[in-house]
Amino acid sequence: MKTNNAVSRLIKERIAEFGITPAELVRRMGYSNVNKGMRRLDQIENGDIQCAVEIREFLAAGLELDSELISHKINEGIEEIKGEQERAYLKDFKPHAIILTTRTIPSPIFVAAMCRSDRLRRIDFKEGSSPVTYSYQAKQKLPEGIPAFGKTTGFIVNYSPYHAVAFDRCGHPTRQLNEAVRLGQAHLNVSGHVFPPELIQI
Repeated sequence: MKTNNAVSRLIKERIAEFGITPAELVRRMGYSNVNKGMRRLDQIENGDIQCAVEIREFLAAGLELDSELISHKINEGIEEIKGEQERAYLKDFKPHAIILTTRTIPSPIFVAAMCRSDRLRRIDFKEGSSPVTYSYQAKQKLPEGIPAFGKTTGFIVNYSPYHAVAFDRCGHPTRQLNEAVRLGQAHLNVSGHVFPPELIQI
């Protein structure tokens, strides 16, 4: 899917300014294998900002720009995509529960990664059910524990993106929250650019 991130816009603008083709830009970037270079440009246009970090110096050379400007555009692109994801989160939000456990950081981490334990910490409610039943539904589905996260200590019901309530294991409310609690996830840091999991392409 084509995107309109800051890096791809910069590339298109410079190509237009120079009056060259993408293939010619690839050669200016130092690629002897033009097809490989074109694939890298396609990756960036498809939203793979991580790729832009990896070939930042090549982009700087081909676009005749300082690498710091490329870095700035990369960060701008990351923020744009995160903003799009935030808008999608708000649009698609459905009330759900997040299971609380003895560990907030999984151990060992590879176990959590292998079995996607983070997904096991979410409880979805019956479609069309009343909010007054959410805590009961969560309590009924509460497991004894979750691999790598330890024993269950309670849960949080996310009623809306801006309202959540924490409960103990018995279903007694313990505190009010002014925003939904989201599952924690690992982030990748590449050359000072921090990528949330959604932007990491393997």
